[in-house]
Amino acid sequence: MMLTPHLTSIQYLRPTAVIAGGIFTGAAIYISAVDVPAMATRSATQNREEFKAFYPRAAVMQASMSVVASLSSGLLAYLSNSSLFLAPCAIFAVIPAYTIGCMLPLNNRLMDGKVSMEEVVAKKELHKWSRLHLVRSILSAVGFVILATA
Repeated sequence: MMLTPHLTSIQYLRPTAVIAGGIFTGAAIYISAVDVPAMATRSATQNREEFKAFYPRAAVMQASMSVVASLSSGLLAYLSNSSLFLAPCAIFAVIPAYTIGCMLPLNNRLMDGKVSMEEVVAKKELHKWSRLHLVRSILSAVGFVILATA
């Protein structure tokens, strides 16, 4: 039996969406569940230096996975005529907008080596960042669960 291009696309899009959503979610939850608690054991200066080292790489990876998960989910919704995939499409599309709107100014302050921060201020900024990041972890987990169970 010959597969139609429509069916073949769906067969590739679903695992693509699940994998990209899973990678994003796993990384986000790791940061919230492991890295953020580890921050409590280090000084704000040490945390800020670590942030400067990992953030640029993490931002590229997470943005890429979010876009792939969103686009794959959107195409799945369209090709399969299933509105179920619209939720993860929207969730993974909103995450970069949320990051840019709510977190980017804070990320830039934490990354700016020219800005000197007192220990207390840096700790406060890092705590705020961890709360904002938790939103990304929760949103992505919801999107991933929908993708994985659809």
